[in-house]
Parts: sequence; C-alpha cells; structure tokens
Amino acid sequence: MKKITLIQFFAAIVFMLSSVNVFSQQQICEGDVEQYDVANTTGSTYDWEVLESSFSGTITGDGTNVIDIDWGATPPGTYTLEVVETGSGGCDGDPVSITVTINEAPNAPVVSITQPSCGDTSGSFNVTSPTGSGLEYSIDGGTTYQSATLFDNLAPGTYQVIARNAAGCESDPTNVTIDPLVDAPTAPTVATTQPDCGDLGGTIDITAPTGSGLEYSIDGGQTYTSTTTYTDLPAGNYDVMVKNADGCESSVVSVTIDPVPSGPNAPTLAEYHPDCSETNGTLEVTAPLGSNYEYSIDNGATYQSSPIFPNLSPGTYDIQVRDTSGGCVSSSASGTINSAPAAPQTSPINFN
Repeated sequence: MKKITLIQFFAAIVFMLSSVNVFSQQQICEGDVEQYDVANTTGSTYDWEVLESSFSGTITGDGTNVIDIDWGATPPGTYTLEVVETGSGGCDGDPVSITVTINEAPNAPVVSITQPSCGDTSGSFNVTSPTGSGLEYSIDGGTTYQSATLFDNLAPGTYQVIARNAAGCESDPTNVTIDPLVDAPTAPTVATTQPDCGDLGGTIDITAPTGSGLEYSIDGGQTYTSTTTYTDLPAGNYDVMVKNADGCESSVVSVTIDPVPSGPNAPTLAEYHPDCSETNGTLEVTAPLGSNYEYSIDNGATYQSSPIFPNLSPGTYDIQVRDTSGGCVSSSASGTINSAPAAPQTSPINFN
C-alpha cells in the first residue's frame, strides 16, 4: 500500500470539506449589498434564489453566473442562497447553496452634548445609547473606532457618529454639532470719582469694553444694566463685571468709593466790641482751631489762616471755616460788632 504524508492527508480532508460547502457560510449586516458568482459555463443559464420567504432584497443579474444582492430591509436571520445551473441542452444541475447570516446593526447613536462654555477651548459629547460589550464608536465616518463612549476636546464643527458591533455591523450615522467657541469679555476698565464735600456719593464709570450686547454689574454679577456710569454711590466696595450677549462674564474688578467728606463744625465766636475810645471791634473764632483750618468773614470770598478778625467796623458778619485738607466748608455763624458806647453829655454846672 502506498503511504501518504500527514500534509497530504489534511489536504485531502480540506478538499472533501470544501466540495460539500461546509465552509459556505457568509456573515453580513443589515442592508448590505453583496456580489456572488459561480464559474461560468458557455451556454449555461443560472437561476438564483433566496429560499426564505422573509427575504426582502433585490437580486440583480439573475440568469447569469454573477449577481448582486441588495439585502435591503431583509430582517436579521439565516438565509439560504441557492443557484441552479441549466446547461445548453436544457438539463438542470444539482442545486448549489450557501448560508448567509444577516447580523443586526446597532441603532443610530444617541448622544449627550456638552457645548463649549465661556472661555472653553473645546466641547464634548457622550454616547448614551447603544452601549454594551462589543460596541465601538466612530466620529469620523467609520475611519477609526474606539470603545469609549466619551469624545472630548472637540473643536467646533459637525461630527458623524457611528456605532459598530462585534459582528462589524455599523449603525446609521448621527450628526452631532459642536457650537463655535464663546469668549468672555475682557476685565472692565473703571474710572472712579470720589465724593466731594456736599456730594451724595461717588461715581463709577466703566470705560472699556463698550459696545452692543454688553451689560454691566457693580454687585459682582447679581444684577446687570446697560449703563456704564453709576452715580451717587454710598461708601463701600464694588465688584465690577461685564457680560456679553452669550452670557459670558468677565473677571471682577474691585473698586472702593470713599465716604463723603464732612465739613468742619460751624464756628464758635468771641465778640470784642469797641470801647469808649474805640471805633472798631474784633471777632475771634474759638473753635474749630487747627493748622488745617482757614477762616472767612466775606461768605467764602477770601480766607485767612488766623482765627482773629480785628478792626471790624460795627455790623454783622457771617464767618465760615474751611478744612484745607479736603476743601469742605462749614455752615456760617453770625457775629456782630456793636457800635462804641456814646460818651455822656454833661450839662453845665449850675451855681447860686
């Protein structure tokens, strides 16, 4: 008996298995379009058929040795594709078939989008469905896939999201748009006017940024208005912010309004009236006193550093005090210089 090698034995087994179509099984996905063929014999015709009644596709090229099948809406399952060759003499050959398994494709992805917020450089989204073992996801039309459901650090634009299962079947795409980036306004430039004597308060004036769609706040973003100038503000700290039409807020600039400076107290006066031999008197401010005070008896037209006003002719004078450190002026106090007392007119001396 002729001996055969182990390699020859396995080759024979493979040949026998292939001749009975043991390996004639195909795995495809819903909606695939596939091509099938057998060797062409001159004069023969070929009748192709999917045997199951649930087949809902289209066969193109029936009668020839090469066909295309658009499996279309055929539901997932196992199907038998059979071809019968009729020779030139009209005789039918034995049917030849393969098994085609249609695998279910994943549903189109459902995603949760996180759009770029103020100052962000990117957006992100997360695939929330379908999820599970064996699924992968692509955002570049199926060029690359990853198993993670989260896609972050995404530049603005439109992404085509596809899910793929372990059988290699791809879902319909879901288009996801990442909105353009939104910038926060620059920190405000603020000019402050501190209150002067007699003012109700100070002023905050926002000089930049300005323009359409901007709003301003001086309470740290609790309230906003379109005005850039805030007047008669009481003493305190103010947090100034700018918000744009996208709702993005600037950083805070803190400013302080000082208390309204108070004026000196109304002066207290000492009056020195002219005596019998005098014609003029003196008014002296006894309070307030100090190196930072000046005094006026002409309703603020002129001031002097001395609190004493000598050589005043009889009459009434309105005296004010000014604080030189802040420029504030007191209310007036009236002082009066009386006329000198008249000397008596003694009558002539009578005698007997």
